[in-house]
Amino acid sequence: MKNSVKILAVIVLAALVFSGCKKEGTIVVKNNTRSTYEVEVSDDLNFLAHWNIAPNGSEAMPSIDYDCNFGFVATQKDGYFEHPQVVRDVKYLPKKGSISFKIESRPAYIKYVNITSDTYQVDITCPANSTIKQINLPGRTLDSLEVEAGYSYNLKFTQLDGYVLYPSTREHTVNADCGYIYTYETPNLVKGGNAGEIEEYEY
Repeated sequence: MKNSVKILAVIVLAALVFSGCKKEGTIVVKNNTRSTYEVEVSDDLNFLAHWNIAPNGSEAMPSIDYDCNFGFVATQKDGYFEHPQVVRDVKYLPKKGSISFKIESRPAYIKYVNITSDTYQVDITCPANSTIKQINLPGRTLDSLEVEAGYSYNLKFTQLDGYVLYPSTREHTVNADCGYIYTYETPNLVKGGNAGEIEEYEY
């Protein structure tokens, strides 16, 4: 009988200790992109987790049992051309609370500029994701198109007026990475060839 009581007491004590130390709440990371991301999660004092999260995958971990800020850094590992997307965030996690970090792909933009006084037709195509865009661009104007990053696009300028025998044309291949603007200009005999300008835009 005494042994049974001792065993029961040990079980109850163990249950109390376990429940008192249990870490409640969760930290969740969700990858909502077509790429794999290397992810690091850390609190104010310590490094906590390091994952490679597959496209449309997720990871989770128990939250620590004290109030803390959590830093999050996700770096794109594939599905880009030159510039991997880096996602950073900081969130406050109260004791026994839950937080989630999401990885979303920023779009890219193709900006087309008509530096002449003539009208140009602009064609943007990408068979890989069925993008087809055609506009007429009057002289001295510009426009842009938001596109899905991670694909190559063909950009073609075709002169519609102001020529004598043959219209001027120019084609570019645009390798679009997340968060970048790709600017291209119409042909210009004085200025010569234009390889285009690339700049990262702000969140």
